[in-house]
Amino acid sequence: MQAIILSGGLGTRLRPFTEVIPKPLLPIGEKAVLEIQIEHLKNNGFDHIFLATNYKSEYIENFFGNGSKYGVKLSISKEEKPLGTAGPVKLLQNQLNNEPFLVMNGDILTLLSYRKLYEFACSKETLLTIATKDIYTPFQFGNIHTEGDFVTGIEEKPNIKTTILAGIYIGFGAHASLTILSGKNVDPVILKFLAGSVFSVGLMLVLIPGAELFTGNILMCLGLIDRKYNLLKLIRNWVVVYIGNFIGSVFLSYIVLKSGVLGSFLSGLTPIGDVAVDIAILKINLPLFQSFCRGILCNMLVCLAVIMCISSLTIEGKIFGIYFPIMVFVVSGYEHSIANMYFLPLGLMVNGQFLKNFLLIWKNLIPVTLGNIIGGTLIVIFHPKMIRRIFIKKERKWK
Repeated sequence: MQAIILSGGLGTRLRPFTEVIPKPLLPIGEKAVLEIQIEHLKNNGFDHIFLATNYKSEYIENFFGNGSKYGVKLSISKEEKPLGTAGPVKLLQNQLNNEPFLVMNGDILTLLSYRKLYEFACSKETLLTIATKDIYTPFQFGNIHTEGDFVTGIEEKPNIKTTILAGIYIGFGAHASLTILSGKNVDPVILKFLAGSVFSVGLMLVLIPGAELFTGNILMCLGLIDRKYNLLKLIRNWVVVYIGNFIGSVFLSYIVLKSGVLGSFLSGLTPIGDVAVDIAILKINLPLFQSFCRGILCNMLVCLAVIMCISSLTIEGKIFGIYFPIMVFVVSGYEHSIANMYFLPLGLMVNGQFLKNFLLIWKNLIPVTLGNIIGGTLIVIFHPKMIRRIFIKKERKWK
């Protein structure tokens, strides 16, 4: 059996260590990472291993030689320039003898049985088999979507673009609710119900097409409780997502302002503009503790909506799972930090006071954000088993 270990990376995240030693040769205990991998492959029946190298290739060549001391045949395939993941495999196509082979990165340590993975792959009439590990989502990893044993799609790991998009998407729902609330001669209760109904579209756009929303990511604290990652990593994710959501919300506020649908402070506001100003003033003047409590109640419902959405296997089910909790929080008058990132800047922009009164935004956002964190955490505490079933799929093992 043959395997390819991709060993040409620069290891930038492990600098300054990798400025001296290539990452695959860094020690784990008394052995190098690559040495542990080769021994594990040997124990699983692999007898010909290709090392695809680039950065500091000579170090790896000198360390392992021809592989005889490990009881395997080692072949070095050196890239003249970095070729990514598929490039090194392409270079080796004439040496693989048209037989199945295993490909792995040079920094992976696992107890997975490579022999059983290999046998599993050979038993399937497919060109490619991928070994995966199920983890908490959303987080800083790519996602593989499956149906049974088959991969149906691959989603790249979230980035700042998806956090900005989430702010924009929530802003779409928030603006639609402003439009509804500007209606005249309609019962206020009906207006609130309709506003909550259209506001839910914002979360639908976040969860179904895919984007990263701060309030939904509060569910990630379950991973902290289960010691899947540390507090610093969790806070870093929250901060990045929060900033991205803010940028997206303010950007949309500016575009909507310039579109003219709100009117202007000098020439006169439209009914929607009047509502935008009134809501911003109301939220800024809301007592801190009330803002905090409304933030708690809001994100309990938002996190329940996220759970219900992800639990569903159909688009229709996801829509209904999102709609009812979100409609309830809007009708009830609770406070959502990301929605307020749209409402507050928009109301101040219409009056030409965004920069002058920028700090006033945080009089609302800080207590509401803290409340949202507490609310989401309470859902994790109340429903840990449910969330684990949803966000952590059973890890596949070849035994």
